[in-house]
Amino acid sequence: MSWAGQAPGTGGMSMDKLLVSVVIENQTADLSSESHVMRNLEEALRQVKALPAPGGEVIMVSGKPFDTAVPEGVRCVVLPGKSYYVLKNAGMGEARGEVVIFTDADCRLGEGYVERVIERFRKDDAVSCLAGRSYYDGRGFLCRMNTALSFGYLHDPKANFPAPYGVVAHNVAVRAADAPKAPFGDYLGRVTGDAWLTEWYRARGRGPLLARDLVVYHEDPSYSVTLRMDRQLREVLWSATGLDDLRPWKVSAWRALGKACLSPLWRGRKLVRYGRHVGMNPVSIALSVPMLVLYGVADVAAVLTMMLVPSVGERYLRYQNG
Repeated sequence: MSWAGQAPGTGGMSMDKLLVSVVIENQTADLSSESHVMRNLEEALRQVKALPAPGGEVIMVSGKPFDTAVPEGVRCVVLPGKSYYVLKNAGMGEARGEVVIFTDADCRLGEGYVERVIERFRKDDAVSCLAGRSYYDGRGFLCRMNTALSFGYLHDPKANFPAPYGVVAHNVAVRAADAPKAPFGDYLGRVTGDAWLTEWYRARGRGPLLARDLVVYHEDPSYSVTLRMDRQLREVLWSATGLDDLRPWKVSAWRALGKACLSPLWRGRKLVRYGRHVGMNPVSIALSVPMLVLYGVADVAAVLTMMLVPSVGERYLRYQNG
């Protein structure tokens, strides 16, 4: 990259700030036991250090204190008990870069990711938000199955845009001057923030741009059944915007319950549609059916519990909203 020192308005970036801030959300990872997290931090730091002056920074915003030292050069912000989008929004407030890249502690940036992001923003002043493609490194059965259920659409080579939420928070970059102060909305739960960010830019005629060469390798611990069930419940409750919507006399509560009952069917459709993109064959897709039924039973039990025991729902919503 040879554009360091260009003046504002000439296609380059202002030299008053850093070029880029890489904001890494860490909600659950223990650095001492999950070696890939340390490797991911070091890769982000390596790419930032390779930038020309005025360079960039790596910020890790965590919901829990660390039990081991982070790589030198990574700035840490600890917000105990806070969760996903709250941490990312806090990272935006800490960022000093003209471009802010959001990723997660369990994601490894692809080769040249940071440089490509800056180059895209430098070349086109009309671009305010970039979304990339995500691939999973996991090889286990549950990991492949959950990849197809979660982010399978990002593996579809025919997709022109990463539907259904438009952008995915672990692989998105924004131009700081054009971005909202809280890019994922104020205290929004998981999944909701992706849609909020997408619609915020679209409403301003600057919808997120899909950049196929911006790749991250996602190592989400989806082999954890409890984590997967938590994620499935979030999807099922998509139509319920708050605890009041889950009262037994609300239509939205029964809609959520109906989605929970039918969840094995529409998740099975996802597997058939996206499984092949993550290496699943027909036999492995068929073997997933018992797990999908288990997820469905868990969803039904969870929605019923939240309808009948509101205090449980309150705790869940507080956890999701940080």
